[in-house]
Order: sequence, then C-alpha cells, then structure tokens
Amino acid sequence: MAKLTGCYKKNAFFERDFPFFFKREIDRPEEFNENTRFKREFWKIVYIVNGRGEKIINDRRYPIRPGSVLLIHPNDETTYVIDGPGLEICNILFMPELVAADLPELEDDFNFFAVMEWNLPPDESRDERLHIFDGNREIHRLVRTMEQEYRQMPPNYRARLRWLLLELLILLSRNSNRRAKHRTAAA
Repeated sequence: MAKLTGCYKKNAFFERDFPFFFKREIDRPEEFNENTRFKREFWKIVYIVNGRGEKIINDRRYPIRPGSVLLIHPNDETTYVIDGPGLEICNILFMPELVAADLPELEDDFNFFAVMEWNLPPDESRDERLHIFDGNREIHRLVRTMEQEYRQMPPNYRARLRWLLLELLILLSRNSNRRAKHRTAAA
C-alpha cells in the first residue's frame, strides 16, 4: 500500500510576493517508487523534456514521454516510475492568484479552470482536476521561454512570466476542450 511520504511547502519555493517557481531537473529512479507519494501546497505543471515512464496520480498510472505535459492539483498524491537512468523535467510551480484576475475573462466551456479551485470533489471528478497532454512546439517554446525569463530575470520578467503562464494554461485549456468535445461527440 502506498503511503504519503511528504508535502512540499510553498515557502520553500516562492518569494513572498511572487508565487511562481521554475526548475529543470533530472529525477532518478532511486528517488521515486510506487510505494511513496508526494503532495504539495501549490499547483504544478510538469513538462517532460527527456525520458519515459509513468506518472502515478492517486493510484492511477499515466504513461509519460518527451513532450508530455501534466497539470497537477495540490491534493493529488503523485510519484513516478522511471524507465532508464532518469527523467529530465521542467517543473513550473505556481499559485492560482498569479493569474486569477485574468481567469474570469477566459472561455471555459468544459470547466478546465475548475482545476484552480482548492476544494474539488475527489476521484469522480479526476478528469476536471488532472490534465495530461501531449505537448507541441508551441508548448515547448513557451516552457523554454519561461525558463530563460526565470533564470535571467530581465526587466519586467515577473510580468512576462505571469503572461507566459496564462498563455500556457490557455493552450492546455484548448487541448482539454478538444478532448472533451471528442468524448461528447463519441458518447
């Protein structure tokens, strides 16, 4: 039986006045296993740069490969099963208040942005909370630009990071809406 191993605290990642953090890292198989789970006090977008395996989220398994994008809710218990020597990932950590002022203006036919709510119902609404996508060049470009902005900190980098995050969420929302329309049409 898997157990909750830890909860990542937002204070360890965010500056007090800017709830955003970006980190590229390599996760190794010895750091994760099926019997440990992690939660967090923030939302997380994971972009898989290189490597393969599975992301386990609330005891469900999802295949991941280069270009996979995952939007993880704080209440999700997660871990990896990593094939090979490691998984190169970009972690984009944030709090919804960073983009909250812009969310009401966005179209949301299939309730994608409900993922930004703390208190979502458990497993039965997993599709509204968990979003796994195949990335594309546009998403790859956005992630790379976010990384450069975060590392280099040019003038107005915080404003640009907020806009880039919002753009990324819009692209993920569009992808989610296409999948929901396809499911609705198939039903």
